[in-house]
Amino acid sequence: MSLALHGLVNHVTISPSRNILIVDDDQCARESLAQWFRDARWTVRTADRCDKAFALAAAVTPSCLIVEQKLCDGTGFDLLSRIRARNPEVAAIVLTRYPSIAAAVHAMRTGFQDYLTKPIEARKVAALFGAGASLAAEQNAANDVFDSDDEPASLARVEWEHIHTVLLDCRGNISEAARVLGLHRRSLQRKLRRFAPPLESAGRAR
Repeated sequence: MSLALHGLVNHVTISPSRNILIVDDDQCARESLAQWFRDARWTVRTADRCDKAFALAAAVTPSCLIVEQKLCDGTGFDLLSRIRARNPEVAAIVLTRYPSIAAAVHAMRTGFQDYLTKPIEARKVAALFGAGASLAAEQNAANDVFDSDDEPASLARVEWEHIHTVLLDCRGNISEAARVLGLHRRSLQRKLRRFAPPLESAGRAR
């Protein structure tokens, strides 16, 4: 299954408050991201593993989180769940070196706003949170993340493809697709309207 769904989803810039925790065992990637947020005058804290990150979050709960999917002492999924217990509204992005549809769907269900494949450009990730650029530049940079087939797929795209595949398997039957996806029928209809009108048309054509 391809992860590329270019042009089918309009990416929305996240608008959190300016307190971010960046967790990555790759020092270069971690510091590159951190510098973009520092330059935008955010409060930035960094960690290279889950236990240190949670200690930082316990001291001051972050409003934003960027975390590597797999760390030496746990996963980004587990870390987000623990931080969400303190701040259910935390905006979060997960990064990974080894992307998969299953992990992307799990990220969506865990509550991540995006699932991005390394290598990533720090300026583009920062732009997703509105850091380091004017509003117009932020929107352009965020959209640029998805303009090329060589760029990582967004979580929204992966979700769109998963829903689309299930809907086609169900021959366009929204009620059956909602059952398979574990969603209320109205919730699935809202997602179909939000993601792309052609999706519903494609489902009905089956």
